Amino acid sequence: MVQDKIIAIVTFLFSYSLVPQVWRVYKMKQASQFSWQTVGITSAGLWVYAVVFFSMGMYYSAAMEVVAASCWTALLVAKVLFKD
Repeated sequence: MVQDKIIAIVTFLFSYSLVPQVWRVYKMKQASQFSWQTVGITSAGLWVYAVVFFSMGMYYSAAMEVVAASCWTALLVAKVLFKD
C-alpha cells in the first residue's frame, strides 16, 4: 500500500529531525524547553497511532510510529529524570 510507505517515510523524517534534540537534552541534562503537556500528549498520541496502524496492516507506518513515539517518550523520561 503506497499510503503506508508515504506515512512511514514522513514519520521517519520527523524522527530523524528529532534525534539531535533528544541527544542534546540528555547531553545537557536539561529538558526545560519542553512542556509536560507537549511531551505527554505527543508521546501518548504516537503510541496510539502505532497501534492503529499495526491493526490496519500498515506495518511500515506502525514501525516508524514506534520510533517517533520512542523519541518523544525519551523526552518525557528526560523531564522526569532532570526534574525540569
